[in-house]
Amino acid sequence: MYLAGTLLLFTLLCLKLKLKFADALFYTVFIALFTIAGGRIGYALFYERAYFARHLSELIELYKGGMSFHGALIGYILALLLIVKEPSLRLRLLDLSAVTALILLPIGRIMNYLGAEIYGTPAPEGMPFASIYPALDLKLRHAVTLYEAAGYLILVLPLLSLLKKRGYLPCAGAFACAFAICQGILRFAVDFWREPDLSVGLILNSLGLGQILALIQVIAAAFLFWHLRKTCP
Repeated sequence: MYLAGTLLLFTLLCLKLKLKFADALFYTVFIALFTIAGGRIGYALFYERAYFARHLSELIELYKGGMSFHGALIGYILALLLIVKEPSLRLRLLDLSAVTALILLPIGRIMNYLGAEIYGTPAPEGMPFASIYPALDLKLRHAVTLYEAAGYLILVLPLLSLLKKRGYLPCAGAFACAFAICQGILRFAVDFWREPDLSVGLILNSLGLGQILALIQVIAAAFLFWHLRKTCP
């Protein structure tokens, strides 16, 4: 999925922004490297600090799994700040990356479901789309990855299309902010049915770490959206 996202972003940079091949390749490679590194380091810091403190060499063993969406997001933002010097290009890159994420995130969640990588909390009998994860136990559990994938297709995509059509996203970067707000709210809601990470547990006895990070994401995106609308010509 990361490779597909890299190729899609490179294609959009060439076709939509009309960048030269070398420039598009330069931005794509560095964005991909920072995003993947951020996802892995973020997972280690947010969810498995004690384990990776003892097994530091496993940070580069990506094939074992363990990537944080918010870590990848932080890595991506760092790439934009360090590599892209022109503010207007930075904002347009944000929008194209949001389009890329909107296409690939639901596919990624479906692949998470097929790989049984993320578990939901126990579900009642007869619950539609609930699943059994034999590697964990034989309980019927909420298929939270399918819930999130459906949310992108049924809620986020139509809402963003409507906002774009009605002219509520006129500035460069506004689409990315709206996507980050919608994605964060969706993640926050779906995670109420997600099994808390054993190494972290619940915060304040009610929220998972992913939900806390999603709230921070929503607040930051809303502030940036307000700033862009305020300065939009």
